Amino acid sequence: MESLAPRAGLDPEQLVIAGQDVGNIGAASLPYALDRAVRTRGIAPGELVLLAGFGAGLTWGHALISWPPS
Repeated sequence: MESLAPRAGLDPEQLVIAGQDVGNIGAASLPYALDRAVRTRGIAPGELVLLAGFGAGLTWGHALISWPPS
């Protein structure tokens, strides 16, 4: 994720990576990282949030949401 951030036009400070704190928590990684971002950095109303996750077996998923969800 850190190596892809510059290609996506993101600063490393904009990333929240759950695995650095709690290791591999599977499907809980995305909600954990979102909660951490809301609590520690704050997300302004209407701000876009990109959620991206990678899992075993080369599975992956992503979603772009507006915060807070309506």
